[in-house]
Amino acid sequence: MKQSHKILMTTFFLILAACVPLQAEDLSAWQGEFISRATLINHPEMESLYQDISKAAEAQGKSYSAEDIKTYFKQLFHTDFSLIKITDNTVTYYHENPVSPPVTRTYTYTGEIADAYQKTTFSWHGFTSDGGGESDRRYTSLLMMKIHQHNNGVPHFHLRYAEVGQPPVTGPEFEQWWPTLLPSDTDITLFKKGADPERMARLLLP
Repeated sequence: MKQSHKILMTTFFLILAACVPLQAEDLSAWQGEFISRATLINHPEMESLYQDISKAAEAQGKSYSAEDIKTYFKQLFHTDFSLIKITDNTVTYYHENPVSPPVTRTYTYTGEIADAYQKTTFSWHGFTSDGGGESDRRYTSLLMMKIHQHNNGVPHFHLRYAEVGQPPVTGPEFEQWWPTLLPSDTDITLFKKGADPERMARLLLP
């Protein structure tokens, strides 16, 4: 798949149009245990969804194999962790590699951060954490978007993270990075019901 061919997923474009302001002064709106959307990419039950998107794209005159779509998803939903637990204002990051120990950071709210995609504006909620070392520096800054759902599918939210001193991970440079968090007990069947292959295929560039 050519680099210029970008998959523009409904997972984030629909929320950009529908996202309403959220009053957030802490992490109380995101309490719980969540898995990274990236952990589902290679799940056997997801293969049929990739095939459906590929077929829908072909009907629209576009050429994307199921493997092309899966490869792009790995980039789009990439996270350095597989699961997080949010308790009060503390986030613990668990990595897929069991050799890597969990990382725990406590955050302070820094305010709402405006962002935009083309003509659509929306907001992230920013958090920062003091301390930490080399191994967990990448989680110093945290951006959170409100929990939402599409097509009566699985509730989820998006986040981004960055090191100390980095500018907010917003704007056109980051339009192809949308980490997505789902409840840890997410049912794959329900998750797939929230996806619309034809709509996804329409968002694929020719």
